[in-house]
Amino acid sequence: MPAFVPDIPYHIQAVFVFTFSFIWIKAFTNDPDYNDPLPLNDDKAYHSIVWKCVWQSIQSSLLFMTAFAYLNPYIETVQNVWMQRFCRCVLNMMLMYMCFLIFMLNQRPEFGRKSLGFLDSKLNLKIERGMHTYDDDCELSWNRFWEDIDHYYLVHWLDWFVASFLFRDALILHFWQLFYEVIELSAQHRLPHFAECWWDHILTDILLSNTPAIFVGLWCVDKLGIRRYDWLGRFDQNGQRKNFADWDVFKCHRRFGNNCLQLILFSAHFLCSFFLMNAFLIPPTHSWVAMRMLLWAGGGGLGFREAYMDLETWNTEGRKYKPIEGRYRWLAMAVIFTEALTCYKYRVGTGHITDTPTPLYISIPWIGSGLALLFGFLYLRFKPGHTVKYPGIQRQDKPDSPRNRKGKQSSKKHAKSE
Repeated sequence: MPAFVPDIPYHIQAVFVFTFSFIWIKAFTNDPDYNDPLPLNDDKAYHSIVWKCVWQSIQSSLLFMTAFAYLNPYIETVQNVWMQRFCRCVLNMMLMYMCFLIFMLNQRPEFGRKSLGFLDSKLNLKIERGMHTYDDDCELSWNRFWEDIDHYYLVHWLDWFVASFLFRDALILHFWQLFYEVIELSAQHRLPHFAECWWDHILTDILLSNTPAIFVGLWCVDKLGIRRYDWLGRFDQNGQRKNFADWDVFKCHRRFGNNCLQLILFSAHFLCSFFLMNAFLIPPTHSWVAMRMLLWAGGGGLGFREAYMDLETWNTEGRKYKPIEGRYRWLAMAVIFTEALTCYKYRVGTGHITDTPTPLYISIPWIGSGLALLFGFLYLRFKPGHTVKYPGIQRQDKPDSPRNRKGKQSSKKHAKSE
């Protein structure tokens, strides 16, 4: 019988959290005057900033390779060799993207934008038309409707078509497409680019792009023979639909917490898509936006697959011998949090973000919903009879482990004394 291998040892998790926290904090404390103008003709200051950025990027890369140097059960069990190579390629590209973000996070915003402008002459320029608002004229006419069929309409189609291959759950997908509109309404006071007319939300986004893209995407999923996911536990092992009160998400804290984590990370990812464009002065039609979306599609596919394997094996005997370590989810969380910190650090000097305070009718529902989800998770986690990782199985150490050797030695001494 294979020896027990913990998913991720707690000391590895602690090292990961504390090291990344150190990197994120140093990005702000190394240069507390990061919003001040750059010093003129000071090559020494430039060199110091750049080398700090390079060192922090190296630290983040070494940390990930050291902390998660295990084989991943998903990649190793993929039958197609080329798909295994693709998965490893996506993982390495996500790691390089994280290093790029760490590099940019440790820069002064003005110098970081100039660095991007040096790489591409189309960047580091004021964005006017690309970041305009969509609620200037809300008259529902054919001309106004046709004006809104722009690049974002195509992005909505591609985004939700690809998302169908990631989530593979119709109920979750339709929930998310409606929730995205709520996020836009909640954030438009800070980023006016989110402002849209009522018919833009309903017609252009929900009815004419998101919903058709989801149906087409799931149709392709079924035609290609790709397995559907059941994130809420709505079906039993025989594929029969359960009653609403019997869904696993209401009984298992692991499944409930996973959906809450998706809610947080996917919302942050959506907001960072727009706030990063604003932070780096990247036009919405620039190729960088499409490349980031494709990279997240690849990395998200691995992360969602890993998360679903976690839910499938949780509270089963098989989990004891097939650990789900979670390297993709940890990397995704690190990248999203780094994106969010970068957006915050680069918030000044773009002209598209306002300092309007968040109204109470927006903040109170969000805070109340967050607290309700937190209390729901804590109840499921600590209630009597809650689900566990290995039901009814005690930990078995390796035959040659120090604990077993010590136990054998003590038993021999006890036998001799008798």
